[in-house]
Amino acid sequence: TLTLVRERDAGVRLLALGGEMMPDHPGSVLALTDAFVAKNRAAAATLVALTVRATELLRTDPKRAAVHLQRGLGKGLVPIEIYEKALVSPACKFVADPGRIRQATAVMQAFQLKLGVLEKPVDLDAMFDDSFFRAAPFSDR
Repeated sequence: TLTLVRERDAGVRLLALGGEMMPDHPGSVLALTDAFVAKNRAAAATLVALTVRATELLRTDPKRAAVHLQRGLGKGLVPIEIYEKALVSPACKFVADPGRIRQATAVMQAFQLKLGVLEKPVDLDAMFDDSFFRAAPFSDR
């Protein structure tokens, strides 16, 4: 979105990247409920493994990844060059390791508690089960 907006309006100025305001900010996160994992353990493992694989593609071959993103997200409405540029932007820091966002999640939770968005803290130890990640092939650990 940032890349598209900046391409369409050269007057737009960026004050700070998300990672500058909050290192390892947990932007888009794959989260699975305990109920889903209990009923679909194999599917959960597959989802995590595919997420790890997709994350590696985003980092190592952004041109190839851009083709998939344009097809899946843009339906051809956004030129491929925008996706290619966005994927190599300093704003994009793709990681699959849940441990990388754990501390930032604690910071975000404290902020949400202060704002009243959350009524009570969530047990982060229970939230961060990285067993599927550790078992996934291609893992960025």
